[in-house]
Amino acid sequence: FMTEGCCLAPSGILAEATSTSMATVTLAGIDSTLSYLIIYGEATDTIDWDTLSIMADSLVILDSLLPCTSYLIFAQAECGDQEITSTDTIDLLTLGCGTCLDSVYCPLTVNAVGDEWIERVVLNTIDVTSGYNDGYGDLTGNATQLKQGNSYQISITPGFLDDTLPEYYYGWIDYNQNGIFDLEGEQVFASDTATAAEIFRASLTIPQQAPLGLTRLRVLMLFDPVDDTVSGCNTVLDLGEAEDFCVEIIIDSLLCPKPENLDTMDYQGTSTNIVWERVDSAIAYIIRHRKVGDEEWMEAVDTAIVFPLMELEECSMYEVQVQAVCQRDTSGYTESFVFSTFCSTSASDLTLDMSLQMFPNPFSDAITLQVDALSSQQAQVILYQIDGRILHQKSIDIREGEQSFTLHNLGYLPQGMYLLGIQSNRGSTVRKILKN
Repeated sequence: FMTEGCCLAPSGILAEATSTSMATVTLAGIDSTLSYLIIYGEATDTIDWDTLSIMADSLVILDSLLPCTSYLIFAQAECGDQEITSTDTIDLLTLGCGTCLDSVYCPLTVNAVGDEWIERVVLNTIDVTSGYNDGYGDLTGNATQLKQGNSYQISITPGFLDDTLPEYYYGWIDYNQNGIFDLEGEQVFASDTATAAEIFRASLTIPQQAPLGLTRLRVLMLFDPVDDTVSGCNTVLDLGEAEDFCVEIIIDSLLCPKPENLDTMDYQGTSTNIVWERVDSAIAYIIRHRKVGDEEWMEAVDTAIVFPLMELEECSMYEVQVQAVCQRDTSGYTESFVFSTFCSTSASDLTLDMSLQMFPNPFSDAITLQVDALSSQQAQVILYQIDGRILHQKSIDIREGEQSFTLHNLGYLPQGMYLLGIQSNRGSTVRKILKN
């Protein structure tokens, strides 16, 4: 035996996460006359670690930890100038990662003798070759995302000590995330007969209403099972192997796509209707608009595919975006649809920092704009009917100096007077032009 007074590290150290931010550390073989240091830090950070000084106490609480984070922990005795020894460094994963990692799952009774095992599993982005795991492999460090309503193929490659044997294959996903595979429908595949194939393949479909989040997949390979006892929790593994993985159930964004083909309808100069194509799965739409260059959006919600924008400022450029709202998800916003409001006679006096010429006047099929700008800017070239309705609109990037832009394919327009305008955030101008 050894008397007290030696400066030795604890003989053992264990850690257990108790919440998303707390854990307990248990020390074994401590000396009641010594104090100890608990040293811990994030596994990815080898510099900024914390040190906790304690008197001889076998149970220590760590707090202010980050959720779902891996920590490394070890302990030392405080010995002044004496030589310091440390415990082994242990791993700790705090809670908050999801059911797959946070929950204690139902165990299997394993009596495997090592004649056969699961050699490899492939499912979506999971591709793990694990070899023999003494009858059970905890491979939850491997995960993949599976989308609601989508189907996936899983392949399992068996491994054998000697001869190839016919095997049965089963799989479960803990959809209700309760730590056991007891819900009807949680068995996602099962082989009807034993197969000696080099690779077993099956298809599994994620239910459209499956709860979102990280949960567990369990796969099982058995030789000659008793049918009534094959389950994800209670099966006895004498000949075969089981492996656990994590799968994250996510929303399929394609089930709630963005609206398409935004346009204006019934344009009235300073008011218009915004229209778009219906999204079949949408129950409503969020419409937002603002003047180009403004920071704040004005938002509205509607169930129709036509939305009126009223009392807009004249001679201004606006952008509109629309988002679909579906039963379980929302789409992203569309790209901005940009349009311009009509410039009245008084507004046409706004000065652009450019000179503008347009020709020919009268025109027949095309109009060319000659621009001499003092600075670079984005602008809109707009052809109006004489009553202010937009007929043609084109976005242009104006550079400093002289350049030209052409509107083509205007021969379809009837003879008469039109208005041709150019607008930017710096101002606008409108000129009359004749079609012959």
